[in-house]
Amino acid sequence: WVGVPLVIRDEVIGVLTVDKTEPNYYDEHHVELLQAFANQVTLAIENARLYETIRRELAERTTLYEVARAMGSTLDLNTILETVLDEAIRATGAERGYLVFRDEETGDMVPCVARNLDQATIAGDDFQVSRTIVERVATSGKPILTVNAKEDPRFARQPSVITYGLRSILCVPLLGKGQTIGTLYLDNRLKTGQFSQRDLDLLTAIASQAATVIENAMLYERLKQTNWQLAQKMEEVNRAYEQLQATQAQLIRAEKQAAVVELAGATAHELNQPLTVLQGIATLLTDDVEEGTGLWRDLQIIREATARAAEIVRRLGKITSYETKPYVGSTRIIDLERAAGEDTPETHEQER
Repeated sequence: WVGVPLVIRDEVIGVLTVDKTEPNYYDEHHVELLQAFANQVTLAIENARLYETIRRELAERTTLYEVARAMGSTLDLNTILETVLDEAIRATGAERGYLVFRDEETGDMVPCVARNLDQATIAGDDFQVSRTIVERVATSGKPILTVNAKEDPRFARQPSVITYGLRSILCVPLLGKGQTIGTLYLDNRLKTGQFSQRDLDLLTAIASQAATVIENAMLYERLKQTNWQLAQKMEEVNRAYEQLQATQAQLIRAEKQAAVVELAGATAHELNQPLTVLQGIATLLTDDVEEGTGLWRDLQIIREATARAAEIVRRLGKITSYETKPYVGSTRIIDLERAAGEDTPETHEQER
């Protein structure tokens, strides 16, 4: 019997052995020959590992790019949610995925969108997930990874894990403005060890990228609802105007308010899309540029400038009243803080 170690960068990863029933068959020449084979094997293994690492990194960046591109092309909430789930499932090999948000009235975590590996929507009756894990992530704001929930002491006794036969589970929070607005949940009921720490890191990046866009889309949906409600109010005001001339000043103010809200909504809608694309591309490019270089600093300036622009757009999207302030001479302009309901001491300190 003769054996030599397989060594990559001073780490023994295995052993290459041969044997023969004939005694005293092998000599030092065979050892040298086997070592030469082992060197070729370790070189091939190292190249394969490097290739797999590069392939995985490329796939991850492609996933993040696709998510950013898709989310930057629309503010339709359902389209954004389905895109996020489909890309997360594809990148991690999950069987199913759920985006879960807290109901503002009941406080319960309820599914908003559910998708499977075939990019098909799952019916509501099939919401067979670990509510314990969803609630824990939503409450703590921290992700959870379990390679086998049925044997994980944290969850093995949970009814949902036992009933639905849940195994590999990955769940990360969607954090917006410092609070959890929902969770991104993936699982695989058939395979243990489906997800790794790298999958958790990728899903966290997707969730971080998606949270702001989802929040903006929700804001846009609420803004459309507000505009519709304002339109209804305007009809009532117009009818009242015909009957009571005394309400003329109030009506004029309401008309200005509606115009400002509609203009702000349209502006926020048009600007959010290119801003999201710019932020996503700047982030991707930063990862490929050496830190501290001139190009890296230029990219930081771009990211800071787009973040500032996004903050202005966010305020435009929150405008619900017509508030002005002096500008130059007798000119007056919209007071974004007061119009958006952010005229607080904390806001003044942040602006200062």
